[in-house]
Amino acid sequence: MKDVNLIDVTLRDGGYKNNFNYSYNDVERIINGLDGSGVTHIEVGYRNGSFKPIPNIGITGTCPDHYLTFCRKLIQQAKLTVILHPKNLQLHELEVLKDLGVDTLRICIGPSYTDRDLSFISYAKQLQFEVSANITRSSQYAAQQIGDLAGKLLEYGADIIYLADSNGGMTPQQVRELFLEVSGRHTAKLGFHAHDNLFLAQANSIAALECGANFLDASLLGFGKGSGNLRTEGFASYLHSQGIKDFDVCKLLETAEFLKNSFSNESNPLLLKDVILGLFNLSQDDSVALGNFQTIKQYYSAARNYYLNRNSNSLKKCVGLG
Repeated sequence: MKDVNLIDVTLRDGGYKNNFNYSYNDVERIINGLDGSGVTHIEVGYRNGSFKPIPNIGITGTCPDHYLTFCRKLIQQAKLTVILHPKNLQLHELEVLKDLGVDTLRICIGPSYTDRDLSFISYAKQLQFEVSANITRSSQYAAQQIGDLAGKLLEYGADIIYLADSNGGMTPQQVRELFLEVSGRHTAKLGFHAHDNLFLAQANSIAALECGANFLDASLLGFGKGSGNLRTEGFASYLHSQGIKDFDVCKLLETAEFLKNSFSNESNPLLLKDVILGLFNLSQDDSVALGNFQTIKQYYSAARNYYLNRNSNSLKKCVGLG
């Protein structure tokens, strides 16, 4: 339990709240508040964008060279971490990230991954990055499928197998099932990325921790896509109070307060539609397909019908509709 690595994703996942338009002053204040707090990794953004193009995207959504140089000078104790979707880069561009001083690469592996995507893992490992293979939308896999995919990612050289609850619809029981499947079949470092659609980000993260995960994602104030993430200051306080790992909790709380004051107008609103998306294991992309409705009841009905039309009977049982 002492070997718990907390990866802060405020600058990256939190970017969905402000179109990744953090100022350099914001970045400096956030990094200084995280570095030396007990957080082991600071994920400073996407390299070359998110999965889908975003107009007018800010610096933490692309991680240009000058931005990474700026971050490298600030981060003295944690690992400088960048996440990427392989489709947005050429393989040789990993060499540039290495030269810029990036320590850890997180490579997103989606349900429709290709051999090219996997080659990014093996090449990043050749370049001596710490390599995390992040399985996105993990809730859409059966346990055996997750175990099989984890084995393949390890064969390509991944140091860490990360399960991302991208849709925010998982429960502690489902988390345990997936992690026990992977840990029962493979000797690997495991990580978990929670979203809070069902208000279970902390419960799910504790379940992952109990089942072998020693890497966990969090963001200040839970600042993140949709309903947000596990809260850095909250989960660090939990780990600290349980004697699992020491954190400078005051430093984290002060940094969270800075973020709250800087982005208070629309920061991390709890949108009821995100609860409904989590209930039916639907993504933000599915939300676009559903469109807009005047009432919560209409949105719920549309999401339910969308789910029933798309999924098999076995999956329907997961949300009590089978």
